[in-house]
Amino acid sequence: MQRAFSLIYLKSLLFFEIQWKRLKSITEWVKPALGGLAVGIVGYLYPQVLGVGYPTVESALGNHLGFGISIVEAIEG
Repeated sequence: MQRAFSLIYLKSLLFFEIQWKRLKSITEWVKPALGGLAVGIVGYLYPQVLGVGYPTVESALGNHLGFGISIVEAIEG
């Protein structure tokens, strides 16, 4: 399971990096604003991924997190 999760994380990271470099029509000062907007949306939908993270890490180690929140944490963190 960890291999699959690592592979998904790596592939998604590379995909978004390539897509980000393709955005030539967007000025450089808008790109950080888009990143902040994305983090804000994720933080609004899943507030447990923001902050220090100790409760979330405990939940992850105790296998109490759902698959969706695990994916969000992997993408954001």
